[in-house]
Amino acid sequence: MASLLVWLLVPGCGPRDSSSTLKDVERQIVRGQLREAQEKLESIDAADLAWPAARLQLGRLASKRRDWSAAISYFREVPRDGSASSLAAAQLEAELHMKFCSLTDAATCYEYLVASSPDDTVLKSFLASLLVIGGERTRADRLLMELLVANRISLKDLIMLTQRERQPPETQHLLQCSDYSGSDPLTLYALAAVDAEAGDAESAIRRLRQAVAAHPESLPCQTLLGELLLDTADNQAVLGWMQQVPGSLQETAALWYLRGLLARRSGRTEAATRAMWEAVRQEPLHRRAMFQLGQLLGPVQPEAAAAFQLRADAFLEYSGRMERVLNAAGQDVAGFTLMITILAESGRVAEAAAWLRMDNNRHGRLQLSPLVRQRLDELPQGSMSRCEPAADLTSRFDLSALPLPDWLQQVADLQRSAGGSLVAELNQPVQFADVASIAGLDFTWNSGSTGRPGSIRVFESTGGGVAVLDLDLDGRSDLFFTQGEPWPAGADAPQPSHELNDRLFRSHRGRLKDVTAAAMVDPDESYGQGCCAADFNNDGFPDLYVAAIGRNRLLQNNGDGTFSDVTEQAGLTQSAWTTSCLVLDLNADGHPDLYDVNYLQGESVFRVECGENRCSVLYFDGAPDDVLLADGSGGFRWVPAATPTVTPKGLGIVAVPLPGDSRPALFIANDQVPNFFLLPNSDGTWRDEALPRGLAVNYLGRPTACMGVACGDLNNDGRRDLFVTNFEAEANCLYLQRLDGYFEDAIQGTGLFQPGIPYVGWGTQWLDADNDGDLDLAVANGHVADFGQPGEQYRMPLQLFRNAAGELSLQTAAEAGDVFAAERLGRALAVLDWNQDGARDFVVSCIGSPAMLAENRSAVGGWLRVQLHGTRSARDASAAAAQLTTGQRSVWQFVSAGDGYQCTNERTLHFGLGAQSGLSSLRIDWPGGAVQRLTGIPSDVTLQVVEGRDEVYVRPE
Repeated sequence: MASLLVWLLVPGCGPRDSSSTLKDVERQIVRGQLREAQEKLESIDAADLAWPAARLQLGRLASKRRDWSAAISYFREVPRDGSASSLAAAQLEAELHMKFCSLTDAATCYEYLVASSPDDTVLKSFLASLLVIGGERTRADRLLMELLVANRISLKDLIMLTQRERQPPETQHLLQCSDYSGSDPLTLYALAAVDAEAGDAESAIRRLRQAVAAHPESLPCQTLLGELLLDTADNQAVLGWMQQVPGSLQETAALWYLRGLLARRSGRTEAATRAMWEAVRQEPLHRRAMFQLGQLLGPVQPEAAAAFQLRADAFLEYSGRMERVLNAAGQDVAGFTLMITILAESGRVAEAAAWLRMDNNRHGRLQLSPLVRQRLDELPQGSMSRCEPAADLTSRFDLSALPLPDWLQQVADLQRSAGGSLVAELNQPVQFADVASIAGLDFTWNSGSTGRPGSIRVFESTGGGVAVLDLDLDGRSDLFFTQGEPWPAGADAPQPSHELNDRLFRSHRGRLKDVTAAAMVDPDESYGQGCCAADFNNDGFPDLYVAAIGRNRLLQNNGDGTFSDVTEQAGLTQSAWTTSCLVLDLNADGHPDLYDVNYLQGESVFRVECGENRCSVLYFDGAPDDVLLADGSGGFRWVPAATPTVTPKGLGIVAVPLPGDSRPALFIANDQVPNFFLLPNSDGTWRDEALPRGLAVNYLGRPTACMGVACGDLNNDGRRDLFVTNFEAEANCLYLQRLDGYFEDAIQGTGLFQPGIPYVGWGTQWLDADNDGDLDLAVANGHVADFGQPGEQYRMPLQLFRNAAGELSLQTAAEAGDVFAAERLGRALAVLDWNQDGARDFVVSCIGSPAMLAENRSAVGGWLRVQLHGTRSARDASAAAAQLTTGQRSVWQFVSAGDGYQCTNERTLHFGLGAQSGLSSLRIDWPGGAVQRLTGIPSDVTLQVVEGRDEVYVRPE
């Protein structure tokens, strides 16, 4: 001990301390003698007590001369020992990393600072934001929960904690990092997420591949990369990703979710269910995995399915409700109360309590239920649990007995599917040409706008409808178009004009002649929307039901080329904004009924003018649909409260008959709110089962802006599948009917996914464009209006997707014709064979530009057209199905009703035969339940089939 004291006391025997030198350096810096200061600081070695302060000062000097790399090196040399120099160096180093977009290194520095100053809420909050931006949600949530438990969480942080899919404001920092070329995983994830959100999946995938090549253990990067690759049709790329994912990540919640998606895509339902259950077991707030479980369990465990689905819906409802509460700036007390209730009832009691403390009794004592109050009162102090154990659905529903997805098996599945070309070779090109002007079709839908340039009223964006009908039964397709009317600004109704009227074109000798004046007894003065051509009175002639803003019109075909307005006689008095409509026997009594798809209502809905980013229909009230049942004598009875009144904002409709019920189900495409799938009750009302049956929302469990609907059997399993168009930045939906009445949005991994994201889709239809027996797809696109902003795309091209061996691929205008190069505000789209040549054509109504008649000029294969005539069923046989067997192959076609967005297709079953010869049989499933089988079927003809008659008739062409 004595020798030690001597060592400490004798000059020169202890550690050196050049603190006085540091004071000299500070004076030199003030005098501008930076080189001398640098030399003195460099002379202080690591054994000196002044070393940390010297390295800190050297870093500051390097920053002054903008030598950023040297500055970071100096700051890093300062020991992380909790000293003042250490904390200052870490802070300065973190700021430089942020400046140069090295988020991972910045996060490391901030984590040290937070550990050294655990009570610094500003630091902890900033670090949490940084981690969220970089995809490290688990690490961020831990910090946010610490703030919450300490009762020191800010409003911004509480929003970030409870709304997992909302990006923090700090995301704006990334704008300076767009050209980043390093390998920092947090930075690359953040930039990739921004790219993906903007629809640039290619750039996002490139960044993420760069990240996982350098940091394969980065779970956020691996997860987002896998998800983006699953969106593509490139199974080879998905296989490559799977083969490089480290084993240590394969049983994380994020990877269980992706493995579940893969298993579901491969048809391994039990393995998919188990994977999603594992994801929720590890991460109880995994909304998308819960949504998938709700769909997967629906047909086999409805109670469990409902529980997981309701939880997923509750989380989604919370997110939307929170946004509305924030926008209301504290005025929405009912919404705020509902937010707290949703969290508490979902087991997120700590978060609910935090919101209650945030309110601090500004609104008095909130009207919370006794159960919610009890849960809040019983919350343990200091609980870090995001979800109370009693609310854990994976404990309530134990699915651990189901088989796990086998990673090697999933690789093998992908190897098989990726073994050949992703899209089979298309033997013959398909070409379409717009022949509207040549054919004599001269029609432009006019919105009647008198508003300011650059703004519209919502109703001006929906466009007009088109119906294909054979008005005189001559075997040729005629066309009916609805028209707008002048509508003065600030007015609640249009101003009738004799210049703008609905138009009827009759097909005769290869031309379309405008016969409106001769055929329509009374001029139309309504603001036209959709239309439906159907035989409402079972007399064999197609009538017209015309949707409008106001009162819809029923036009009876007199059989002599003219129509009579029988709206009054039929008892149609309802007044609403009807977008699309349907004429179909809804209650199986043999008499066609009417269904009105209504959109919006409210005092200001027709007056508000909105710019490009202010037309969300979420701020308007939805209008309930109307059901009108036929009385058998030409009249209709309105059914009160027939359809759901919660969030009805309908745009499109198709009938979807299901086995075991002669009454059809109805799919309603709703705008920005969940879709409806309506099943009939015995009293004439309808219940919505879209959620449990997989049709309410998209593959992410989110409602989208649904508009057009194409209905057909895409995969030849005899069930109707639906393709639904959406708004830009949203993938369209492909609802495959996996089991009778149960659907899956299987848009991921198809050639339909990416091409739809940049566009606003409207009318869409399946059609066999090349007569090979597989359904192709046409889509009409266009923004809600042309707002005239330079550099923005408002007018958009049509799209054609060709089907080869079950793979759909987008055709270019060079491949399919200039009709797909023209950019317009496309709306309703209907399919027909206008020139009777056995090739499918289509017609498109546009806003502000002439309607298009796309004639199919392809060298197509053989064909068969079948027209059905009901006797016991309704005369026009709407909702009938037919199966044609040719050799080893069977193909189903349907007489659809509703036909999607504001339109009616030609009511003819069209079968493409390709090179097939020797048709075996034709089976017809009539709407009333009867099944008819016919043999000895010829090809390249149009057959007339009457219900109950074995004899068929060939229509002369």
